[in-house]
Amino acid sequence: GMGMSDKGGMGMGDKSGMGMSDKDGMGMGDNGNKRPRQLGSKGKRARQLGSKSKRARQLFNENPRQKLPYIQDEVPQAPTLPSLYSINPSLSTHDWEKFSFDDFWEVLECANVPADSRPIHDISTWEYVRQAYEDIVGHERSSIQKAWSEIDAVDKKPSLAEESTFLYVDFVPGKGRGILASRDIKAGEHLWSDMYMAAFYHIKDINRFLAVLPTQLACDAMLWEFDHDKNSKDYFFTVNLDMSSFCNNGGSTESNVAWDYGPVVNDFFAKRDISIGEEILCNYGYEQVDE
Repeated sequence: GMGMSDKGGMGMGDKSGMGMSDKDGMGMGDNGNKRPRQLGSKGKRARQLGSKSKRARQLFNENPRQKLPYIQDEVPQAPTLPSLYSINPSLSTHDWEKFSFDDFWEVLECANVPADSRPIHDISTWEYVRQAYEDIVGHERSSIQKAWSEIDAVDKKPSLAEESTFLYVDFVPGKGRGILASRDIKAGEHLWSDMYMAAFYHIKDINRFLAVLPTQLACDAMLWEFDHDKNSKDYFFTVNLDMSSFCNNGGSTESNVAWDYGPVVNDFFAKRDISIGEEILCNYGYEQVDE
């Protein structure tokens, strides 16, 4: 019932036509606008990578489940786009298959959506974007499918952010969307596992993903996206397709979340005691705990 067969791929049932069935958006948090941009010399907005990608690169370099081959003839071909998807009409007159993220950002006018009016997605929206990811990259190239197929071999079962009984998403003054604690959390308590981290190993895949998503979801995906090893043949992208994407950046000083990598998924837990009502803050420069 997510309306993927409508002409724009936009109709997920909200009043604004932005494709949400709830009141607001996604995100590796918002922090005002998690995709800072400046005008470049060619008039396009130059994307600033910053420390956010460093945490992800460290995390993925040490996580065997993400070691999928990049070389094209070793990677299964992407499936044909299912007919139930259609291209966002805003992109219909553009050569979007060759777009950079900055091109998508400008054409979709993502910067025009204030942080405090972006949607907080419900479970049906998360399920929709996960299915879109699966349909775009195919079962054999899906990092999410790989994680779920291997999880039974892990003694310690992961927990999902969306099933948490003590975390919720709300608007944080001056930032936009963020994750908050609904009760006191003790240091070392497990918060979530990254079972829904979607990896894209080819720019064509992530461009198709952005092109079929409703505008607001595509904008959110660009806010949450990590770049990995940009200057190597192993360059790839990841997007967290669950509520953990709302975790705002606290840096090395204010972050109250640490992570521990595992053979299948990575676990995130409280670095210190967290009080009820306090915001959960990640460290985009990564905060790993050694065993």
